[in-house]
Amino acid sequence: MVVLIAGLHDTAADVQMLEAMGVEARVVPVGLAGDLKTALDNLDPASVDAFRIGPLDHPDIVEILGDFLGRIRVPVVLQVPLSHAHPELGDAIRDRLLPRTTLIASTDGEASVLLGVPMQDRVDMRRAGRTLAHLGVRAALIRSAADDLLWVENRDYWLPASSMPLAVAAVRAAGRMAQGEPVSEAARKSLQD
Repeated sequence: MVVLIAGLHDTAADVQMLEAMGVEARVVPVGLAGDLKTALDNLDPASVDAFRIGPLDHPDIVEILGDFLGRIRVPVVLQVPLSHAHPELGDAIRDRLLPRTTLIASTDGEASVLLGVPMQDRVDMRRAGRTLAHLGVRAALIRSAADDLLWVENRDYWLPASSMPLAVAAVRAAGRMAQGEPVSEAARKSLQD
């Protein structure tokens, strides 16, 4: 089962996509921090094969997710359009979620905001991949207008920019990892139309 943390993202299409892949999906809406904690506490960790976390808007939510994910060992796919709703959100994501993230999917602009570094070219994208790995992420998918960078196990793979929306690629990668595919294959295949 893939647990979809809804965040600021509508998950109806994600559920349909996962079901078409033969993967059960459960939506956990973020709502209030207390509601999220209760919903996570009611999950049977043995039934969870992967998490897909959508855009988040408050560091309290990130703290709850970080605590929960620290207690289980399953692939975590984080899609990061950073909301600017709270000034401490980026810090919370870096400190609490990145160390537990298997694959992060972001645009170069989102990676720039998250890491606080400029993102002008391939050199900057590689540097972002290394930085994300240093922060605990196993793989990063960073999209620019011209290229997709897949950074896995300290190697960079340059792919032609895909027309696949990152939100869709993140869900597909979570589904593939829930089925046992390694992160590198799951990320690559998630971009194929």
